[in-house]
Amino acid sequence: MSGWLLRPLGARWKTALLTLVVIILVSICSILLSAHILLTQITVFCLVNIAFIRLYLKLNPALNAFTSATVLFSFFFLIYGIALPMDTLFQNINLIQSDEVIGTFKAYLAANLCFVAGVLVSQFLKVRGKDKLVSGTPIDLSKIQAASIGLLLIGLTLMVYDQFRLGGFDVIGVENRMNNFAAQRQSTDLSIPWKIMITAGFFGWSISVCSKKQLYILYFTLISVCLFYFFGLGSRSLILMTILPTFAWLVNQRKIKLTSMRKVILVGIVLAMMSPIFNNVRQSIIENKSMDSPKQSWSFSEGETGTAFEITNDILTTSIYPNADPSYLTAVLYFLPSSIYTFFIGHEKPLNMGDWYVSYFHPYLYQHGGGMGFSPVAQAWMNGEWWGIFGVFIILGFILCRLDRTLHIHYLVLPFTIWFQRSSFHSVMTDFIFILIFYSLIRFVGTLGQVSKNQNIKFNRI
Repeated sequence: MSGWLLRPLGARWKTALLTLVVIILVSICSILLSAHILLTQITVFCLVNIAFIRLYLKLNPALNAFTSATVLFSFFFLIYGIALPMDTLFQNINLIQSDEVIGTFKAYLAANLCFVAGVLVSQFLKVRGKDKLVSGTPIDLSKIQAASIGLLLIGLTLMVYDQFRLGGFDVIGVENRMNNFAAQRQSTDLSIPWKIMITAGFFGWSISVCSKKQLYILYFTLISVCLFYFFGLGSRSLILMTILPTFAWLVNQRKIKLTSMRKVILVGIVLAMMSPIFNNVRQSIIENKSMDSPKQSWSFSEGETGTAFEITNDILTTSIYPNADPSYLTAVLYFLPSSIYTFFIGHEKPLNMGDWYVSYFHPYLYQHGGGMGFSPVAQAWMNGEWWGIFGVFIILGFILCRLDRTLHIHYLVLPFTIWFQRSSFHSVMTDFIFILIFYSLIRFVGTLGQVSKNQNIKFNRI
């Protein structure tokens, strides 16, 4: 084995490599065994991710757990992967038969191992060339700030317009959440990407902050928008999407200091948002009920985390997918308006996989505006079963590791590492393309004209 391949592991590469080999061998054995091995699978899944995250952060000391797209994906893939199997193991819920849970969990284990393999290949290739740690383009912070706040105001204005277009106060408020979904699905108007405008606007604004006063104004505006997302739209995904890029940038610039206790509190808040606590509070507001709900509704997988596993199980145990188009090529082109898509492709834009799933497996819920999202493991399976999972997750690991070395894009990717856990690639790719477009516009404005010496900066990747 050549020296350049092992050099990223440092002086203790033998221990690290031996640990990974043992974990991989145990994982493969647990996948191949036919006995009831759910506890073994969960244990191995946890060990693989914990060992991988520790190793990856040691290999990349410039990153931390809150600013690395690769680490966040690995952590949340673990949470989304083990939530329903653990509740099944402890008999908190009985949504899926235990033998089906074991079979579906094998797909998650295989995907996880392939993801780790893809990341490590990308990590090893790093030594063949130097990363671009500093931007060579001068940036005018005042122009960046003006462009970002301008984009943010446009996004907020379009958000207000969109809500009143969908029904006004009849679709605003947690109690009207399902009305909002139904109105979105029935609308034939062009979709407005105001959510992405707001996220890109806040992130660009955070880059341009130069004083404590500006920082406090940024905090106040960000918190106000997120409060509307909770009380006005009842959406945790919008909250995380809006906060994460800005928060990660400020942490890396040490404008937000994270002590050990603050890190624990922060992780606890995120897990609480993903847990049944958020769902039950939201449901109590919608249906005006007390929080005294059945025990099953308090199992962790009844929050945000169990649905993707349930979707994956449905896909893996189904042999036909009528009218479904899981193609990743379709997903890449999905951001195009329907008329333009039809012109180039020659047929109408299909349902994204999230809408297709709920229309096929839960038609009643679909008719009333409800949705369940989708699963990256399920979509990979639909594109080639086991070979689809192997290929997709190796490529995904490789790409995320590469993105971690970019100057700013990896901050913009952070919310998608969570949202992708229970969304279709169609939805994720569309929003990712839009956020790149909007942030590129902000950067373009920041490079226009002459830049004075005191504003000419080169962003360090720290």
